[in-house]
Amino acid sequence: MRPRSPASADAVAASEAAMVTSVHRRDPRYASLSHARLALSLPGIGEHTRAQRALDRADEAFNRADPEAFRPASMDFYTRGELDGLTDITHLRLGNPEKAEFYLHRCLSALRADQRRNRAYYTVHVAFAQLGQMDIDQACSTAAAVIPPPGSTPTGRIPHLLNTFTRHLNSRAPGARTTRDWNDRTRAR
Repeated sequence: MRPRSPASADAVAASEAAMVTSVHRRDPRYASLSHARLALSLPGIGEHTRAQRALDRADEAFNRADPEAFRPASMDFYTRGELDGLTDITHLRLGNPEKAEFYLHRCLSALRADQRRNRAYYTVHVAFAQLGQMDIDQACSTAAAVIPPPGSTPTGRIPHLLNTFTRHLNSRAPGARTTRDWNDRTRAR
């Protein structure tokens, strides 16, 4: 078991605090989000079984939620696709790249057209899942789909995720031709 991360412990505490709020108890959609966020944090403190239970609770609560209920616009992002995306990241953190990729494909197919940033974010996670399964060529092809075009100014989380992907790729397949090609391509940007 890896050492407990203080940041993960803080994230768990924040998620648990959200679960005692009245909106969490009243609206299953909020409860689903609270459970999904808890699931994201638990692998960081070695709580793998509890993370899976939190994912199950997030899914159950989402299914119980009234899709027509009034919610503030700040909850518009939390769709079935977003839940599948959070489930994917949790499975990546749990070391289950096959399950992660399954949920990622569901996530991407369920995202709305206006969720472009989410689509790019989860596409990079598909690449992480493929890399976790040692499908190096496909992982690089997937990650390449979100490389910003030349001359553009990359923003948000994508540049950081692509740098992390590059580090993982170089760690997992340092001598592979695909890795060399990827490094040449990303250095040229």
